[in-house]
Amino acid sequence: GLIVSADLGGGGQLGTGSAYDPPGIFELEVGVAYEVFFGIAPQVSMALGMAPGASFAIRPGIEWFIPESPFYLRAAFDASTQVGYLAWRWLLLGGGAAIRITDVLGFMVEGNSGFPLSSGAGVPLIVRASAFARF
Repeated sequence: GLIVSADLGGGGQLGTGSAYDPPGIFELEVGVAYEVFFGIAPQVSMALGMAPGASFAIRPGIEWFIPESPFYLRAAFDASTQVGYLAWRWLLLGGGAAIRITDVLGFMVEGNSGFPLSSGAGVPLIVRASAFARF
């Protein structure tokens, strides 16, 4: 089914170049995913970066909600305007745990790292907490 989420995340980038300096990250991310089968859910999210400066990012990816468990894995490409124009920044890889409060509403905690896709981008380390609705 359909999954809508909103989260706050923060962290940093290790080994950033001058275009991505300072390395701190604080962002608000909103995402939509649709579980198609066996817990696999293509997703797209948009992030509003508030630190180190105002930026926008779009993150197409995929999530796998591990059956019969509260855990999930995520992989997403990140294209951001952090350098002044939209450019690929990272391949994000991560995972987390979801706690369902009702059949529809719940909370998630997630950690991400990954690989830089452009010169000057550092290795991301991001932790986020979110609320979600599942229909």
